Amino acid sequence: MLTLLVPLATFLGNLDPTPKDEDIKAGYPALFLFLGMLVIIGLLGVSMARHLKKSEANRRAGIFPGSPPDSAERDAGPAPQGR
Repeated sequence: MLTLLVPLATFLGNLDPTPKDEDIKAGYPALFLFLGMLVIIGLLGVSMARHLKKSEANRRAGIFPGSPPDSAERDAGPAPQGR
């Protein structure tokens, strides 16, 4: 079994040789892709903040079922303690 693994490991090791230091480049397409992803994440964060503000305003207005308007929350006092 070992006699089969040694030639196989030697063959597979020669398929992908390690590049020399002068052959490695900075990779500008990858840099632009990374920067683009950062911009997209920033835009998603801004959009999420806007949607959270809208949903909080709608909750206070009593648009969602089961959520009383903001004035009803203040007038009702503390919530009853259930067991």
